[in-house]
Amino acid sequence: MMGQDIDEAQIERHIETEVPPVFNYLESQTAEEGYLIGDSLSIADISVVSHFINAGYAGFKVDVSRWPLLSSYIERMLCQKPFQLRLEQDAKVLSRLLKKTS
Repeated sequence: MMGQDIDEAQIERHIETEVPPVFNYLESQTAEEGYLIGDSLSIADISVVSHFINAGYAGFKVDVSRWPLLSSYIERMLCQKPFQLRLEQDAKVLSRLLKKTS
């Protein structure tokens, strides 16, 4: 990225050491159904799930066996209309970018 080599070992160390405590916290704050705060979609949901969308583009997925509530929450949120619209828009942009590079 930005003309620099990618240090895959550093990325893997980060995923193994820095990510689990964050996911453990999110797992502890996630209900079996509904949203993070209140009874409707909020900026909290948008803020959290947007990161998972971006991570997904890099091939990263939450381990459902380790963080079942978090994984279920993300899937629930991705079914919400605002996230569906974002994913559709992202798909269009990615399609155009891939056409330019091929």
